[in-house]
Formats: sequence, C-alpha cells, structure tokens
Amino acid sequence: MPDSSPEASPGHLDAAAGSLQESDLALIEALQHSPRAPWSQIGPALGVDATSVARRWHRLVGQGLAWLTAYPSASTTSFAYVDVRCRPNTVDEVTRHLCALPQVLSVEEVTGDFDLLLTVAAPTPAALAALVRRDLPTAPGVEATAIHLGLRLYQEGSGWRMRALDRQQRSLLVPPQRPTRRSLTGATADAALIAALGRDGRRSHQELARDLGVSEATVRRRLQRLMETRSVHFRCDFAQGSAGWPLTATYRIDLPADRLTAAARALGLMPEVRLCSAVSGTAGFLVIAWLRTTEDVTGFEAHMCEQLPDLRVLDRTVTLITAKRMGRLLDPHGRAVGHVPWDDLSTTL
Repeated sequence: MPDSSPEASPGHLDAAAGSLQESDLALIEALQHSPRAPWSQIGPALGVDATSVARRWHRLVGQGLAWLTAYPSASTTSFAYVDVRCRPNTVDEVTRHLCALPQVLSVEEVTGDFDLLLTVAAPTPAALAALVRRDLPTAPGVEATAIHLGLRLYQEGSGWRMRALDRQQRSLLVPPQRPTRRSLTGATADAALIAALGRDGRRSHQELARDLGVSEATVRRRLQRLMETRSVHFRCDFAQGSAGWPLTATYRIDLPADRLTAAARALGLMPEVRLCSAVSGTAGFLVIAWLRTTEDVTGFEAHMCEQLPDLRVLDRTVTLITAKRMGRLLDPHGRAVGHVPWDDLSTTL
C-alpha cells in the first residue's frame, strides 16, 4: 500500500514550494553522481559545509521536491512498457488502482490512442506474463492494453544528469571505477536490502541492519556486492517541472537492429534523453525525453532524425500527468507525496 507517513502526505507539503534553485540543482546532481557519499564529501564539492548541505537535502525531501531511491537493475528483472486504454470517465479510477500495485513502477497519463503508459516489472518472465496478460487487462475500468516487452535497456533515469556541476566539482564526487563483478542471482536477502533502500537510498547502514535483523558489517558487504555487480540502481529524482523540464515526450521509433547500439550511444549524449530501450513490436525502439517547451517536442524529433538518418519516428506522445515514477506517488505538480514499497516485487527476485 502507499506510504501514508506524515512526511509523505500532501497535507504536509508547502503549497508555495516552487522552482528549484541553482544550489538545489547542484545538490541533486551531486547525489546523481554519488548517491550514498557522505555529506562531508558532498558539501565541499558544492562549496558549503556538511551540515548546511544535509539540511538543504532534508528540506527538499520534506517538500517533495527531490528524493533518492534504489531498485533492482533490469538485468535481474523482466520489464515491459504497457499502453492502457480506459473506459470513458474511468482514467482517474484506473490510475489510482494501478498506482497501488508494486509491480507497476510508473504511471503516466498521455496523449494519443491510449490513456496511460505504464512501466512494469516482475522477477521472472512468467510473473511478468501473468501481470500483463491476466492482472492488468482485468483491472476495473481497463478497456484494452498493448504490451511492449523490454528487450534491452540502453539508458534509464538513474543515468540521467542535471548538468549543473562543473568538471572540477564532478571530479570530487565520482568514486573510483571498480571492475564490474559477475552478477549474482536469486539472493532473497539482497532483494530485501534493495527493498529497504527503496524509500530512501541514503539510509544508514545502522538503520538497514536494524530493519533487516543483521549486522552492519553484513549490510555493508551485501550492499557493496550489489553495487559492484550493478544489481542495484540508485536514482536521485525530483519534481521535473520545478527544475525547468516540465514536458515528457515518448517516441516510438523504427531502426534497423544493427543500428540500435550506435543510436542509443548517440542519443545518450543528448541532455534531453532519459531512456532508450529496445522493445518488442513494430516500433522496436523507445526513447523518452524531458523537454522544456511544447515546441521542443517536434524540434527534438527533428534533431534526432538529423543526427540519425536511419531513424524513423512512428508515433510520439506527450505526458499530461505523471502519477507515479519508479515507486513514488506524485501530485499534479510532480512532487513526491507517497511511496509504494516494492516488497511484492523484490521478495522473489
């Protein structure tokens, strides 16, 4: 069920909390680079002391303007993007129902032939099939669905950067690169650790150890292994409109299979691109971009086509409202007002 703690309730948010300041954007990017770095490292990189930067972060979290979460990587789960058409006058009801499901990670109300775009995940292909073929189509108010299985995720939100820091600041934050270890599979204890980090990716080892009933040393070791095997993603998100990126556009693209990797690499250099994924279906490539104005929807599309002559956009939609993003429930202003734990998804990983 959604988190109903006071700090996550809409009634406790400052209604006047508006745009994020430059110092806030810099802090968010610092946590995008080094989500669990101590404040004693983040503060000096931003030119402030540790106490001040910690206080600023807690203010942003309390206002629902920024948050940091953790979730299993796509390599350890099966995922899909699902278009949902609702019966007349049921969009709000369907949205509430779907937002409460842990396996439905994100819910967006969009323009186009369908009303909603979902990101869903499950521990196995069979579990994903049960969700998208049995559970979603029979949800109250759902008229039709179209499923696009995720085949390869080239880029997603945890890799997007605010670009508010200079090179020297980033150099003070990015940890030394460690060789990637082989991913370990199926550890329920590790899945429980990821779930415990879902609400707040900066929770201390002490808090995690207490909740999981293990020692701090065990938590440190398991978390280090998850990070080295890239089995967990940390993601610092924020109210996108307050940061100057109010629009989300989703492009369904046709590309030759042998061009997907090169295209994803080129698109990944564009600051607007949040996600690139190969998917099943006629439009075998999905690109999601954050944009500043409505004119940018076609302008960015033209830029993609200019950079990638083989690219052909088959469809594009614009997000009207994001109700849920990677487990966070959002208000109409994009501020976090709750959290749906991923326990049902994580415990069987």
